[in-house]
Amino acid sequence: MLWTARHVLAFEDRLRRIINHDYQDAMRRVWWPNIMGTRASTGKREIIEWLLNTAQIVKLPNGQMQFDDLVTQAHEAVNIPRGGGLRMDRDKWEDDEAKLASEWASQMGSEMAMSPQYECIDLIKYGEVGLAYDGRPFHGAHLVNPFDESRGEYRTLIDSMAQFDPSLPALPPELTPDSFSLGVAHMKTFEMPNGRNRNLEPRFLLIPPQLEKVARTVTGAKIIEATENVITDYHVQPLVIHELAHDPRSWILIAPGSGELGMPYIWQERRPYGMTSYDGITDAELARANHLEWHVRGRNAAIYGHPFRAVKFKVPGPQQQQPPQS
Repeated sequence: MLWTARHVLAFEDRLRRIINHDYQDAMRRVWWPNIMGTRASTGKREIIEWLLNTAQIVKLPNGQMQFDDLVTQAHEAVNIPRGGGLRMDRDKWEDDEAKLASEWASQMGSEMAMSPQYECIDLIKYGEVGLAYDGRPFHGAHLVNPFDESRGEYRTLIDSMAQFDPSLPALPPELTPDSFSLGVAHMKTFEMPNGRNRNLEPRFLLIPPQLEKVARTVTGAKIIEATENVITDYHVQPLVIHELAHDPRSWILIAPGSGELGMPYIWQERRPYGMTSYDGITDAELARANHLEWHVRGRNAAIYGHPFRAVKFKVPGPQQQQPPQS
């Protein structure tokens, strides 16, 4: 291939078409938009103010207005540079090895679409140690009202059936029709700081590949053990996450919300991914170069959103299984 500005720009245009095609193709297969909100960022870091639900309409004694406090929790999200590049030496270019760059472009297109998903997977995997905006582990115990401990807590990590009902045995919540229905009911008890019910509706069941058959049976089978499966009316969709195979028996219920901050996980974009260009380069400038580089760069952050929208039901693997309590 000739080492000219016209050929470089034609090559670059081909790379962009490949990247765009494979990006769009990958976006048809990703699952992260179902559980991860997207918001724009305007700086190096963002201080996100989470407005907690404290407003309510009440009876006014003697017609005197009651004023609500606007209660917020702040969380800092620092945008991180991410990217990848292609370097093409002049010798390889002239020997027509540049066609190998098409494979790089194809892979990069998929990477751009999958990047939020990879970050979301890490948030899911480390939810028991990663901190939510209230400074507590995302999967753990959270105050109903962070400014009034007397309102009690709600739990987003369930590791015993007895946490649903003290009369139940203290056994891990294996995924079954009974534990699933109890898990959905548990999320539907969550209250806002103002005392109103959150009216959560679980819509996704996050599972490792080892639980796929069980999950599809629990959520989709018309008949289970000669009994009509009413759980199908819950309209909960299983999402198989292969990267959760290390935790083969645990499962997570997701109740997505609306708006850019209404999800349990948030993808913040300061600069969307894009590829650099040699647009405007001259043949004279190119003659002095011994290689060309194309960079794909973006700046973004992945953070936890509302903890009440994701509840993990933790079941130890066989090697960590504890004997039942008597």
